[in-house]
Amino acid sequence: MEQSGRYRTDAPLESEEQDLFDRAPFANRVADTISTMADPSSLVVAIYGPWGDGKTTVLNFIRNRLFKHPSVITVNFNPWRLDGEKALLQGFFENLAEALDRELATKTERVGDVLKRYGTLLKAVPGGWADVAQGAGEVLSSASIDELKKRVGTLLSEEKRRVVIVMDDIDRLEKTEIQAIFRLVKLTGDFQNTSYILAFDDQMVAAAIGERYAASSGSSYEAGTNFLEKIVQVPLHLPPATEQDLRKHCFSLVDEALNQSQTQLSQQQINEFVSQFISGLEIRLKTPRMAKRYANALHFSLAILKGETYPPDLMLIEGMRVFFTELYDAIRRNPESVLRTKSRDKGNSKLGEFVASHTKGMNEQERKAAENLVEALFPRARTSIYGSDWDTEFARDQRIASEYYFQRYFTYGIDRSDVPDVVFNALIASIPDRPIDELSTEFTGIITDRNAEKLIFKMRDFECKIDPSSAAKLSVVVARNASHYPDPKGFLAFRTPLKQAAIHISQLLRKIPPELRGKQALKVIDEAETLEFVCECERWFYTPVDSDRERILSTEDEKAMQAAVAKRIEKHCNFLTIPVYVAYPETAGRYLNCWSLHNEEEPRDYLKKHLTADPESIFALMKCFLGSTWAMDTGMPIESDLERNSYDVLARFIDPEDVAQILLSKYGNELSNPQFHLSNREPRDFRLASQFMYIHKRVSEERKAEASKKPTEDANVQENAEQS
Repeated sequence: MEQSGRYRTDAPLESEEQDLFDRAPFANRVADTISTMADPSSLVVAIYGPWGDGKTTVLNFIRNRLFKHPSVITVNFNPWRLDGEKALLQGFFENLAEALDRELATKTERVGDVLKRYGTLLKAVPGGWADVAQGAGEVLSSASIDELKKRVGTLLSEEKRRVVIVMDDIDRLEKTEIQAIFRLVKLTGDFQNTSYILAFDDQMVAAAIGERYAASSGSSYEAGTNFLEKIVQVPLHLPPATEQDLRKHCFSLVDEALNQSQTQLSQQQINEFVSQFISGLEIRLKTPRMAKRYANALHFSLAILKGETYPPDLMLIEGMRVFFTELYDAIRRNPESVLRTKSRDKGNSKLGEFVASHTKGMNEQERKAAENLVEALFPRARTSIYGSDWDTEFARDQRIASEYYFQRYFTYGIDRSDVPDVVFNALIASIPDRPIDELSTEFTGIITDRNAEKLIFKMRDFECKIDPSSAAKLSVVVARNASHYPDPKGFLAFRTPLKQAAIHISQLLRKIPPELRGKQALKVIDEAETLEFVCECERWFYTPVDSDRERILSTEDEKAMQAAVAKRIEKHCNFLTIPVYVAYPETAGRYLNCWSLHNEEEPRDYLKKHLTADPESIFALMKCFLGSTWAMDTGMPIESDLERNSYDVLARFIDPEDVAQILLSKYGNELSNPQFHLSNREPRDFRLASQFMYIHKRVSEERKAEASKKPTEDANVQENAEQS
């Protein structure tokens, strides 16, 4: 394909120079044959062809050729512009009369006056078309219809002229109007020196006429065909456009759409599109109008989605919309049928059945082409070799096979849960040349709670290509906007926007020289918008001793980073007028843990102070250290029990004996025989108190048992030493 600058409209062609399908010679032969007829008898010529095959263009060529014959009077009549049978009748004779009056007039009378009288008489018949012949004869007193026909023919013969009436758009009419047109032709078709050239879809017109003339048990189409054969003396089928010419025409229109949208395709993309067009779409490209419909679709979609999709995919899915409409709608309504992102078996052995069910009425070759198209656009629709690792590749290339990009191809817009690639790419491209404050302001204007997930996804894909300086800037920008990152609880908690943003920054730090990472980490901790995000960053900046992943920070830098985290938490906790575990029940446990990594005594003193002031708040504190549990059937969070690990974590911050005393002072003898499993009808706080005391009692017993063993063990060691 070559890029062309010509704009092609959907209007029919006028000049032979624009003849794309070599039909001008056919049109010229038709015009010349009619113009040079020696026989004065009337003639009805019909040019058959489906909608959009170029019938109007051929009629234009015929008219142009007829104008070169001085003896021919060409009359154009378009019935589609008239509404109703009476309007068709009156309009036909007025149109014919005006055309003839312009061309000739005898000394005795004008031909147009005769025709107008003829048309008026027919219009005056009270019973409608069914009684036209009989009624017109009754209305005419001094001159019969035959006499008028003879008079018109004589006047034309005296002038040595032939009238050629050209009718188009017959197959666009309502059925009753189509029937009326052919009754009109039947009534007027025997004028001497008069010819008709009609252009229409013969199958559609035959079906419309047949509904009126078919026997009760016969075929309406067959009856319509028989009726046409009685009226049309010369049926001509429009010369079909060759496959190569249609393809060339279609590609020229595609080029125009690409140029108008200023969309540039690489040679690889051109090859990809052409190959898939030929194997998947071309079999359905049967008329020039279908090529124009396809091009019109591309004019809009390429412009609207410029920079937001993979152009070859967009061009092919638009082809599916035009040529395989039902299949397109099925995929649009049921993305998983082709994306198969949630299916364990990524391959789809039933693709053929799926395509067949949405291409009814098409032949086997067309269904196979549809399968080829679906498989080209959605690789997982057929084969299982495209595993989950391809998700990133599909998204990186903006492919329709990506669940992140699929909807764009069908909605022609960017959902609020997404970020336009044009906007994102412009932001990324501007990082090297702009200060952090400007970048942060623009980032804030782009990100929302709804689009955060996809924005972070795009940034994670970009992180491997970024330079050190830009990585440093972007790490601060991302940290400054932490309040926009949702962190819903669930099974896949590490995939939440907040956690992915923290992971993203940790990977950005890897792009910075090792000797500068510590300083940059401190800047991120200092400027992060929320404490929750500060703690999440600490989690991903720190490398556990037993971890096999490469360290981000040195041991010294990690200690400095954790000290900065502790300082921010301490400052915020002391700023609050209520305990942190009351203010932030879901995240306070995380804050206290991060605080204790640098200094265990400070959070202990903080908690002791608040529990002394408000012992009842012990329940809020215990709830901060409970594990997370979700229902397997609904995925909804459910209340967790206070397990041994929660007890141990709580014991890091406050002496369990102090907790036990607070609980006993509240519930007294109710906790003399604590149980771990209690009915849900019991108050939540009491169940937690009972579970704590149950575990505390056993921990105390374990410690006593260990303590009683120690003197015996020491005595045995001493005895063994003396014997030796």
